[in-house]
Amino acid sequence: DYSLCWLSEYEDEGQVTGARAKFFNGHAKLMLITERFHFYHRFQIRGIKHLIFYQPWEHQDFTLEYALGVESCAFLYCQYDWLRMERLVGTQKIEALFS
Repeated sequence: DYSLCWLSEYEDEGQVTGARAKFFNGHAKLMLITERFHFYHRFQIRGIKHLIFYQPWEHQDFTLEYALGVESCAFLYCQYDWLRMERLVGTQKIEALFS
């Protein structure tokens, strides 16, 4: 039984506060966050243990802000994410991933 909450750039302040509290207190096991939300608000989300990026974010600094300090981090990517992944891991590693 997993509950879900989310943060997007379209949520008002009360919805953001409620979602963050729900996630931190363990009432929501999954949280979806858009890159645009982080770009505009830059909130620290406490309680993150495992992190999955649906695709690498455009700004790799944002990715690193979330990835540091978590137990595990994974990326779901495809061939069209080549440039974003290259900025994160470097040219040699990305060529090995896609070869």
